[in-house]
Amino acid sequence: MTMNVFLSYAYKDEPWRDELAAYLSNLRWQGIISDWHERNIGLGREWSREIDPDLDTAQIILLLVSPDFVHSEYCYSLEMKHALQKHAARQARVIPIMLRPIIDWEDTPFTGLPTLPTYGTPVTTWPDRQEALLNVVKGIEAAAREPGADAFPSLTAATDTTLAHPGTPLWNVPYPHGPFFTGCEHILRYLHDMPVINKAMASTQPQVISGLDGSGKTQIAVEYAYRYRDEYTAVLWVNAASREILTSDFASIANLLDLPEKDQPNQNIAAKAAGQWLQTATGWLLIFDNVSAMNMVHDFLPSGARGHILMLSHTPVPRTFALNVGIQKMDPPDQALLLLRRAGIIPPDAPLAAAAAANRLKAGEIAAALHGLPLALELAGAYISEAQCGLASYLNLYKLEKVTALKQQAQPMPDYLEAVASALALSFKIVERTNPAAAELLRLCAFLHPDAIPGDIFTGGACKLGSILQPVVTDWFELQKMMRELRRYSLVQRHLNHSTLTLHRLLQAALRDRMDSEIQRQWARRTVQAVEQALPCAGSATWQRLQSYFPHMQICTALIEQWNMDFPEAARLLEQTGDYLQGHVQYEQAEPLLQRALTIREKLLGSDHPDLATSLNNLALFYEKQGKYAQAEAFFQRTLALREKALGPDHADVPAILNNLAVIYRDQGKHTRAEMFFQRALAMRKKLLGPDHPGVATVLNNLAMLYRMQGKYAQAETLFQRALEIRQRTLGVNHPDVAQSCNALAGLYRAQRKYEQAEPLYQQALAIDEQVPGPVRPDLATTLNNLALLYQTLGKYALAEPFYWRALAIYEQLLGPEHPYVASCLSNLALFYNDQGLYNQVEPLYQRALAICEKVLGSDHPQVAISLNNLATFYTAQGKYTKARPLFERALAIAERTLGPYHSDLAQLLENYATLLQKVKETSKAVGMKARANAIRTRYIQENPRSQGTFLQYR
Repeated sequence: MTMNVFLSYAYKDEPWRDELAAYLSNLRWQGIISDWHERNIGLGREWSREIDPDLDTAQIILLLVSPDFVHSEYCYSLEMKHALQKHAARQARVIPIMLRPIIDWEDTPFTGLPTLPTYGTPVTTWPDRQEALLNVVKGIEAAAREPGADAFPSLTAATDTTLAHPGTPLWNVPYPHGPFFTGCEHILRYLHDMPVINKAMASTQPQVISGLDGSGKTQIAVEYAYRYRDEYTAVLWVNAASREILTSDFASIANLLDLPEKDQPNQNIAAKAAGQWLQTATGWLLIFDNVSAMNMVHDFLPSGARGHILMLSHTPVPRTFALNVGIQKMDPPDQALLLLRRAGIIPPDAPLAAAAAANRLKAGEIAAALHGLPLALELAGAYISEAQCGLASYLNLYKLEKVTALKQQAQPMPDYLEAVASALALSFKIVERTNPAAAELLRLCAFLHPDAIPGDIFTGGACKLGSILQPVVTDWFELQKMMRELRRYSLVQRHLNHSTLTLHRLLQAALRDRMDSEIQRQWARRTVQAVEQALPCAGSATWQRLQSYFPHMQICTALIEQWNMDFPEAARLLEQTGDYLQGHVQYEQAEPLLQRALTIREKLLGSDHPDLATSLNNLALFYEKQGKYAQAEAFFQRTLALREKALGPDHADVPAILNNLAVIYRDQGKHTRAEMFFQRALAMRKKLLGPDHPGVATVLNNLAMLYRMQGKYAQAETLFQRALEIRQRTLGVNHPDVAQSCNALAGLYRAQRKYEQAEPLYQQALAIDEQVPGPVRPDLATTLNNLALLYQTLGKYALAEPFYWRALAIYEQLLGPEHPYVASCLSNLALFYNDQGLYNQVEPLYQRALAICEKVLGSDHPQVAISLNNLATFYTAQGKYTKARPLFERALAIAERTLGPYHSDLAQLLENYATLLQKVKETSKAVGMKARANAIRTRYIQENPRSQGTFLQYR
């Protein structure tokens, strides 16, 4: 098929058009393209009013890109918009051809499109111009020969033409190379040369660039990265504004490095893998931005690594930790030079002497008025360049604005902040006048996290952004036009590789200060609503997408608290943020958010509204996961009451709640109530689903676990076998639920010392878990752990040990090194080595298990009591009674608080403590402890007459 071609170019690039036409002639003779039609954007302005009919019929649209082309109004004309719409609809292919380097490539609406020549390297920078043009023609031919507007085998999208060429290091610097960097050459030399010649290969202290906000710390780091990138194998940038954001950025490095852990749902695993890569690799540069908590950053520093670490901080750090590089105020000549360059009065690489004397003098006056702050000079230069107002006019405008600002100030502010606020006010006023939607977008960004604002918040949350901003952000072309306006006034930075924006923190503060309280409330509300609306739907989102939103979710939770918001979107955002945090085992941070969400819903709906049931159930599961059974029980009971009242006691949703509540009763030792609720759930599911449904098997399995805990082994075996049979028949013999049933039944046989029956079931479960498609699951680690326990019991230590260590590795890989499952596995390993008399390995394992439980679950969790008991029992056996005693006392206090004074598990703790008391000759107290343990056992048997009286054994 012969393709119609349309060619657009700037008048000054006509010689390039003629040269390219000669090369395209061969494609026309071959019948690959037809005669092409042209638009010389320097001749006439018909394109501003109408669309060329030849463009409308073209299948390939070529744009000869140069500074003249980019700076023309044609880039945002009706004709260009139509061309890009055809490209998006796969009715044509728009191919930018990079003729000359473009400083503000990001401002064009065709940014991100596949670009020619290869890697987007401008034709003029190729050593051989003919080779470059041949590369262009080959790309056009490939596009013409292959159907489908998304097939560009020879084209490469270039978002930064200074980077897009082979041989560069691994790179994730989120900022473009600024063309106006001025001064600070001595700092760059120091960073590069001190304290060793070859930074990339040496293991040295980090270097910290410190200075006030707006003083140019980020610009220095960006300039260093671009200037010396060829000396490094990787140049990596992370944001240390908070632990969560830093973890997310390290996880993104794992993705950049294509590490095996990059797709793990838990970002801590990917972050740890990135850290391990940094410890073993050499020749990299790692830049920490926004460092405020040095202790937190220290946890992420690769120890003994042979690379170069730069940090950007507001304040210096102790010399024992890093080498400080303080940023001093720029020299007046450099201040004037930066302003003149940014204003376009002299070229970006020109010296100060290139400017007229009058301009040098006036630039110095402006710089002095702005207190030499680079951020303020950047704003002033951008304003002068875009508004074409001249230096003298700007100085007058600035002075008038400053007088106005001083009158409106509620309280004095530092000089440098006044400079930024006044310079921003001038720029904001002209943007608001020429593009009201751009001003609205700035107001929104002022309430988000300043770094890496996802563009999806604007498009996904458009319906919440008001009548001025909504129609613009939903029109891709108009959105790009608006971004161009903001960037040209240096109000935002755009990161095309990640589709994000950054707004300087000082500009955020100044923008908020311009609003009265009511306007701030309005934009805070819009921000929360837009972020909530844009968040990925539960179940379909990847962790990586949520990671990019998380800093903004955190900001929104603070806005909800600050402004006392109580609308539905606020509740949903709090719940989603809480779910994200608990998914990363950050329960302490998640709890107040989930509680606040419930409070909002109760206020909006009333405490008895049926729609509260979901929130209550989620909170119950949240507390159950932490072992806070009393809180979980209360929320499950409220959930059940609401469901039964709204839907009736026989509704299909009721059995699941009954089952969950029964599990809570079981885990609290309230076995009679647990059995009653299990039986009711079982009867309802049989009636609603039939006796052979997998849902019935779930309840059977849970009830069987209760019977096992009570020592009712015969009843437990019957139910375990029935659940296994149902699952095998309905789900297939290789389903993961079948492996779970095999595991449970094997555990019963192990408890009865029927080891020959237990082992093949464990082996069957292991075989199923090993073959489950997709990523490795925690169930595999559980099976390995249980099989190791069996082999340990049988004295097959050589078989048990590798299973334990493999289980531990899987838990750590999937769940992170500080998960409760990791603690349980560590405790089992400690017991394993204790049984073999390898006592020097026991204590550190128990201690690490205890530390994990205390950190993750809190100091009052029942699992903490178990860990304390394990370590205390070990110390008792070793004769370390002084160490053991306080641990037993803590364990008993926790168990009594969380499980109650009559829980069956408390009896074993009392007996273990009594053993210690006997060892230290406190016989009467030991007798009292044993008597209390016996009383608990007796009461338990009386309340559970069919129980065989067995209890959980702590070792």
